[in-house]
Amino acid sequence: GGVNCGMEWANNHAPGMDGPVSSLGFGDRKEGVYTPDHAGWWRRELMDAKYAGLSFVMPNVYGPDIEGDKLKPLADALASIEDPIQLGMFDDSWTWGEPWFSDFWKQKPKLTEVEEAAHLIYEHKWKPFFSAIDRKHWFMFQGKPFIYLYNAGKLEPRANASPVFARMKELFKADFGVEPFLSVDSAYFDDQRMPTVANAKFKWFTFQEKGKKFRSEMNGLVIDHAMPRWDSFGREKPGQIAPSNGILQVKDGKVLQSVLDGSKDADLLILATWDDLGEGTGINRSYDYFFDGYWQAPDVFMQMIRKSQSGK
Repeated sequence: GGVNCGMEWANNHAPGMDGPVSSLGFGDRKEGVYTPDHAGWWRRELMDAKYAGLSFVMPNVYGPDIEGDKLKPLADALASIEDPIQLGMFDDSWTWGEPWFSDFWKQKPKLTEVEEAAHLIYEHKWKPFFSAIDRKHWFMFQGKPFIYLYNAGKLEPRANASPVFARMKELFKADFGVEPFLSVDSAYFDDQRMPTVANAKFKWFTFQEKGKKFRSEMNGLVIDHAMPRWDSFGREKPGQIAPSNGILQVKDGKVLQSVLDGSKDADLLILATWDDLGEGTGINRSYDYFFDGYWQAPDVFMQMIRKSQSGK
């Protein structure tokens, strides 16, 4: 049924986007395609992320993408790896109110209705995700499972977000026996009470930030967040020739290297993202990426991270 990105929509491509390949095969299936419906895709992405030097990844959870048994390919992939990379959760709130899914997702939780909104989000996102992933695979930070909560302009009013998020943390602890470590999008800090609920904060788009990264300093912890590149020209300007500058083309590894060097004093560095091909933020393996006058090695960005983590 296709992948979440047409071939013309991305400026770099991964094997399996235009047909089955053996590198994404899994079990009896000798070949696979670039889609999370296939366990072979998960296995390759997870193994590449660990090889690159990442400690964990956070799958982007819209909600419809984890309904039913849709996380089984991920669970199967984790079970097939002897010592897999660990997982946090990225709660992407964009889906709420959109018409592209079932009628359930057409609604928007109202943050003024604390109990109803908290249960709605928790029961359909946090709980099913962590229930489907074996606890031994959870990324634990400060002894707590790690959750990123992103603002997409759907959960309003932001000034009443803190009691809803606090209630969701309580619901999580009641079910799983541990409170999550919650890093909250800086937009939700419109609620002046948010520092009493969030464990950390982040800002997604960081190219205008000092050092090209956003630094959270809360509760005695330093957590950096950075977007290493942005190359969405194929998606934003289809059919056009890209200019030599502009925000639609941050292609090479200069930002990534600067962020890696500038975050050595941080407790944690989050890179956004691993594999978003449409926005061109991904640093995962690709086979046709050109900058600085050369076709780059498939793992050019992965090797930069690997080197930084090895101390060499």
